[in-house]
Amino acid sequence: MKKELFNKWIKALKSGKYKQTTDELIKLDGDKEITEHGVCEGMNYCAIGVLAHVAGIKIEVEDDAVAFDGEYVDSNHELDGKGLSKVGLDEEVQEKVIDLNDDKGLSFKRIAAWLEKNRSKVVNDGAK
Repeated sequence: MKKELFNKWIKALKSGKYKQTTDELIKLDGDKEITEHGVCEGMNYCAIGVLAHVAGIKIEVEDDAVAFDGEYVDSNHELDGKGLSKVGLDEEVQEKVIDLNDDKGLSFKRIAAWLEKNRSKVVNDGAK
């Protein structure tokens, strides 16, 4: 992952602008209004969903469903190979972040702390 995207992801996780969810990249909850920060009110994100949002992976909201571009999401509600490639994230790191978010129930701030501590596993050497 490029340093710039990593820093955006960490900042977003710490921002308090994203409501947290588990088991899906994004879940709808109530009204769908885009805020001044570009975050959709009524949408709850997992940590990987926040990454997808800040990386610019297209998120569509129709009726009561949320859809990502099918090229970037697999049936397990994770980024697939193409999505991982787009954001520059290793599948092993994605699985660890999902575990921290879904199974361990860590807050976004604690997930951000883990990512910062393990920066060398996430950020590619020489990436901008």
